[in-house]
Amino acid sequence: MKVSTSYPPGEGGNILHYAKRKLLLFEHRHDELEFDLVVRGSGEYIVDDVRRTIRQGDLAWLRPDQEHVLVKRSDDFEAWIVHVGQAVWSEARFNRSGLGASGAPFQVRRLGQEREVRLARLCQEIADCPAAARRDGIALLLALALGWSAEAEQPHGRHPAVALALELLRGAPGDPSPAALAHRAKVSERHLARLFHAEVGEPLRLWRQRRCLERAQAILRDDPHRDMAKVAVAAGFSSYLQFHRWCRRLSGRTPGQMAGDDVQH
Repeated sequence: MKVSTSYPPGEGGNILHYAKRKLLLFEHRHDELEFDLVVRGSGEYIVDDVRRTIRQGDLAWLRPDQEHVLVKRSDDFEAWIVHVGQAVWSEARFNRSGLGASGAPFQVRRLGQEREVRLARLCQEIADCPAAARRDGIALLLALALGWSAEAEQPHGRHPAVALALELLRGAPGDPSPAALAHRAKVSERHLARLFHAEVGEPLRLWRQRRCLERAQAILRDDPHRDMAKVAVAAGFSSYLQFHRWCRRLSGRTPGQMAGDDVQH
């Protein structure tokens, strides 16, 4: 069910202090990006038909229009819930982790105690600030939450399928394809892709190609005049064309330009 989060358009979103509030006992969604900072106790979300526990120090991210419901909470559960309007969210071009992006799964990051306290204090300050300053405050809060989330770890450990995929991908050149990884992990390719994106923070295919590009760059650093087709295969790309395409996409350079830059440095 779609619900409305009430706030004046000029404020860019709202901040709620969740303590002993009445639960919404039905799945709901809204147009805003949401992130929740748990400052005490624990709760349990159902998001995309998956149950996830969130505890003190966790920062949970919900993309716009994502169905969710908080079904359980401890008696001492307390959290800051931040809704970010599209006008503010669309300006967050620094978001490299994919948190809250279109199609992204529910994601949770564990902040250290110091950052949890600082973020909670900032939530309180912005909630208490004049309405005219709230939009800038929410933008600042979003930037800080995204930056710290990008550096934080998953709180509940790796899913075995993701752990195996990472182990294989970090091995020798000639990475297995996503289909082969899923087969080794005994899950479907689609399920592995969702798990990987949720726990690592970027799509499996993108992570794999970035790894291949790093290998190619290392090869060219040692031998900048090596045949590019051989570099592509040695790095794990299926062809030189794939190497060229991903090099342009991820670095903004051609393989030849990348090799030349490495020589100059």
